[in-house]
Parts: sequence; structure tokens; C-alpha cells
Amino acid sequence: MNSQESGENPSMELGESSDSDEEYNTPSSGSSDVSSLEAAATELGQAPTAGGDSSNSTAGSASSSILRKRASRFLTRPLGSPSRSSSASSQYSTPPESGLEARLRRHRPRASGPPNEDGAGDAAAAAENSSDATSDGEQRAEGEHHSLVLEARLATDSSPSPDWSSDDNLNLNPDDRNQNEDATRRPPTLQGAIRGPRWRRRATTAEEEAKYDTTPKCPRPCHKWNAVVEMDRRGTYGNPGVFRNRCYGSLRSVERLELMAKLDGHWGCVNSVSFCPEGHLLASGSDDLHCMIWEWQRNRALLVFETGHRSNVFQSKFLPNRNNTAIVTAARDGAVRLHELCDGGSAVESSRKIAYHRGPVHKVAMHYSMQETLMSTGEDGVVNEIDLRLPNPNTLLTVEDDRPDTIGLYSIAINPCRPFEFCIAGLDPYVRVYDRRNVKISETVRKLCPNHLAGARTSNLAVSCAVYNFDGSEILATYSDEDIYIFNNHPPHNDADQDFLHRFQGHRNNQTVKSVNYFGLRSEYVVSGSDCGHIFLWDKKTAHIVNYLHGDEGGVVNVLEPNPCAPYLATSGFDHNVKIWAPSADEPPDLTQVRMHTMENIRQREMEVRRSEEYCKCKFTIRY
Repeated sequence: MNSQESGENPSMELGESSDSDEEYNTPSSGSSDVSSLEAAATELGQAPTAGGDSSNSTAGSASSSILRKRASRFLTRPLGSPSRSSSASSQYSTPPESGLEARLRRHRPRASGPPNEDGAGDAAAAAENSSDATSDGEQRAEGEHHSLVLEARLATDSSPSPDWSSDDNLNLNPDDRNQNEDATRRPPTLQGAIRGPRWRRRATTAEEEAKYDTTPKCPRPCHKWNAVVEMDRRGTYGNPGVFRNRCYGSLRSVERLELMAKLDGHWGCVNSVSFCPEGHLLASGSDDLHCMIWEWQRNRALLVFETGHRSNVFQSKFLPNRNNTAIVTAARDGAVRLHELCDGGSAVESSRKIAYHRGPVHKVAMHYSMQETLMSTGEDGVVNEIDLRLPNPNTLLTVEDDRPDTIGLYSIAINPCRPFEFCIAGLDPYVRVYDRRNVKISETVRKLCPNHLAGARTSNLAVSCAVYNFDGSEILATYSDEDIYIFNNHPPHNDADQDFLHRFQGHRNNQTVKSVNYFGLRSEYVVSGSDCGHIFLWDKKTAHIVNYLHGDEGGVVNVLEPNPCAPYLATSGFDHNVKIWAPSADEPPDLTQVRMHTMENIRQREMEVRRSEEYCKCKFTIRY
């Protein structure tokens, strides 16, 4: 069949019409427009493909040309308007397209080739593209076209404004709506699919923000310290330390922290920093197996000496009541060593091993009232009490779980107000509190753990550090692959099922054994490093982030030590130096990016936990 037999003039422009198409060009209502649009779209989607003899190919191409012309005439006029105008000039005029019509024209399925007078171009294109006539691209375009046709049906609905409060009529059939035009319906449920992937991505982003946003709902802390008023009242305080305490714990001092100095001198990662009791000296230990004594206010190293350890130095502390002439170090090799200094700390007089563990030793603890006694713990699960006057240490206990298996220990701390009490933490979710006076005959005084983590037996969950606050009433603990918690150390009943007091979120603790600490002489703030290389300071009462400092360029901040007398902070990590932070900034910190950064930290943490769990499952499957 050629173009003459079909009743179509091949030379006719796309805007013209013939008498044989009258059935397509005289719609009576909006529903007829929609029916014609659906018919045209269906016919376009079923355009014949090349194949068979040349006569069939030519006929199919001619039919495709006819259908394409009819659909083009339909799409170039507004939906619901008549196709012919009473004036001859309006037959060839093209009214402006609406946004929906433009999208329909852009997404409608295309035929095999451009229209020609004799249909030869269609036949050639059909023969050339016969192998991929039903390709995925055409199917996708056809699907998008039908979706837009469905949207056109919703757009051309002639029913009155819907009553959203009515649930009586839920008919999307055009025939039913024509019979009862006053019927109300619900809003169409297909809008989510028609809006496209961009809208769905926005919804997903909003859900992720709601999931990972850790901003507390309570108001941010406000300033309560006025420098002028405090200076005026300074002379009326009976104790000069009151002014120092109030200045140290003020929000202004915390917000104005900035980098004061970098103490360079080590050749490896710095794993330990510790101030002397008076606060004017600083000791640091590193992977280079050396310990350095710093006069940090002058940015000057007083002493550098070899520790005698065979592996990474994890701890270096001044022994109290020794006039800063004795330093205790602990390392990955399991040894705890005492270094006696002479000539005002300018040289090492002697160095000896005072304890040994069958695993790395991360922490040692001491108390100012215990002049010759300190405590150590290691990954072998053993807690040692070391009396420097005795040749060998005293093993207090070995920590085991219910199975029983030995629990590796990362942290130990002594209560500042009750030196007979100490707490330990390690490779399980519990912080255990013991009484040193009767540890042989009694179990733990109490076990502290968030309720949602109790009983967890994952290899990744561990307490990397636990410390007391200034009066021993609280214990601060940081969890690997989890958050930071504060527990009440004086509950009304020792066997009470208590949960945490405060929770601090936003950092990431996965790569190393990370420490945590209080900041302020009355423990007003919490400070922690992160795997992202930043330092976070939270207000203890509200859990709001009040400062956000960029720490190590190497990516991880491990150790944070506040000065015991003034609002200074010493930090260290993967960088080969110690950083000193002082409250000397002119402006408060810019916290506009904190929310997005903390959300990214939590997202990365969940990804690492998921990856680790998959690795453990795979390892268990391969092994067994």
C-alpha cells in the first residue's frame, strides 16, 4: 500500500490535515483528547520494524509516516482544543507548546527514519536498524512516553477541585468521572513515580539527614563568665583558685582555643603526652622509642632519652611527689619502666623494668597520695599493683568474661577522691569498677554499660578509654565504633539497672586505641580526637559541640591531655609532633560545617562496621 492508497498526501506539511483523518481531528471533550493521545502514543509504540520483503517494509514505513504526522498534529495544539479552525490561516499556525507537550514531544518513541515524499527514507532506515529496533533505549523511551501520557490524563481532568477530606470516591477512570463530575477523589498516588529520580534522591537525602543528624534538641549553652566582673571580684574571693577555676571552665575559654605551638622533635607517631602536676613541663612518648621532656611555654626540649623499650611507647607519665625527677613509661613490648632523672631533669640517672605483661600495655595509673605505688594493665587481662620498694609487682586480678575468656584491657584509672577505687576497660562493652582493698575476695563493685550495648559479643565493640571526673562521681568512657558515654559512679543501689547519663556523638573511633578526657577543673566539658583528624569539644550538660579544631594532618588524633592549672590543651596523633592549644583566638569558632561533618563521620562509621561484620562472616565461613 502506498501513500496515495492510504488517503494521505505525501507532500503535505506536518501542520496540515486531510479529509481521511477527520476521525482523529474532531475531539468533543478533554477525555476524547486523552483517548486520541493514548491511541497515537500506542500506535507510535507499535511502529513496524524492518523485515520481510521490500513491499512490506515500504508499506510499514508509509504507515509510520502517517502515524507520525497525525501524532505531530495532535501534539502541536493544546490538549482539549479542536483540531480545525474556521479560518484558513489558523490551519497552519502552531500554538505555543506547554511544558507537558514539550516533554511528550521530546520523549515520544521515534520511527525508523525521517518522513519522505515517497517513503524511501523510512524503508532504508528501517532496513538499517532492524537489528536493534527493540533495543533497551527505545523501550525506555516508550516507557517514559507512556508515563507522560498518564500525567497528561491527570492534567486534563475536567472534574471540579477535589475534596481531599472525602474518602467516598476513588475513581481514576475517565468514563466514571464523566458520569459523575461532582464526585470527589483522593490525590493521585502516581505523583511520586512521575516526579522522577531527582525527587526520590531528595527524599532519600532527607531521610539520611534525619538518621545521621546528632544535633541535640536542647538549647545551646550560653556564656556565664564576664571578665570585667570576675576581675573586680577577684580580690573578694577567699581562695585565689576560685578565679582560676571559673576562668578555666568558662565557655569563652573553650570557644577561643586555637593552635599555639607545635613541639617538633620526634621521628614517629606521638602516642602519649602528660603534664607534670604543676603544669609547666610536658612528657611525650613516641614510636621512635624515645621520651622527651618539654618546656612547652618556650617551645623548647629539655631532655631526649631512649626508653629501653623494643616497641611503640604508649604511655609516659611523671611520678607524683618526686619533684618531676621520675618518669614511668609503658610500651607495646609489655614492659613498664621507671626512669630516674638528675640535675633538675636534664639527664637520666637510671632506668629499670618494674613490671611486665604478656601483651601491650596502654595505660598506667597513679595517685598523688600513693607516693611509691602505681598500677598497670595490659592486653593480657592482668592488673598489676607496682610498689617501687619491692622487687616484683603484685598481681591483683585477671579479668575474664562469662565464657570464661581473658579480656584484653586498654585502660585503667584511679578515683581522685577515693584512691582505693579504680576502674578498668577493654575488649568488651563493660567498664568495671573495683575496690583495691578487697579485690581478692569480691567481684566488681559495679559494671557500667549502656543498656543497648549490654551483652553484645562483637569483636569490634570495645572501651578504648575510661576516666574519672574531678571528684570521682562520674566515669567517662569512649567506645570503638560507637559513641562517648558518661556513667553515674554513685548510683542509689549498686545492683541497680542504670543507663548512661550523657551521650556525645559526632566523632569516629575505629582505627586506633583512642583516648577521651574531661576539660575544665570541674569537668565542665568533654574532649576527644577522631579518625577524621579533628578535635571535638562538647558541653557536658547539653552535649552540644562548642568547639571543633583541625588536629593532625596525618588523619587521626589519639591523645588529649588538659593542663592541670590553666586552660591549655596538649594533643598528639599520627603527626610527629605535639600540639599546644591556647584560648587566644579573636573570634569564636565557625561551626557551620560541624553538622555535615559529624553526619559524614557517623555514615563512615556505619560503613566500617558493616564491612567488618561482612569480613568476620566470610572469615568464619572459610574457616569452618
